[in-house]
Amino acid sequence: MWECFTSKVIPYYLIAHASHVLQPLDLTVFSSLKRTYRAAVASDSHLDDSAPVKKQRFLEYYQNARQSAFSTRNILSGFQTAGIVPWNPRKALISPFIIQRATDDDIQRPHSPNHLRTQGLVPKTPTSRKELY
Repeated sequence: MWECFTSKVIPYYLIAHASHVLQPLDLTVFSSLKRTYRAAVASDSHLDDSAPVKKQRFLEYYQNARQSAFSTRNILSGFQTAGIVPWNPRKALISPFIIQRATDDDIQRPHSPNHLRTQGLVPKTPTSRKELY
């Protein structure tokens, strides 16, 4: 915690089993990496459909996919998509991967950040080592 404080790093608590909604790298970088790699394999599969990707081709395809996926723009987009920077917890709450249960109260008034926090829908970021554990 002290190292984070002195480096001006704010640790965020990410809910378990929710990386597909909250993890910046899962949302943009890794999906882009997989898509680009699979496209390279698919374009080459017509040449030698019976054999799996050889080691040399794997390294070549992976390197090209990695260079396009791990761009500064793509990484920053991941944090924005997750709603971390700029801070927007609504992004995670409206994700198509989250099961929404509508109640009469939800329909009558929109979700404000304070309303979400009081309802326990936005986890509190740990402020001490004890809370982090």
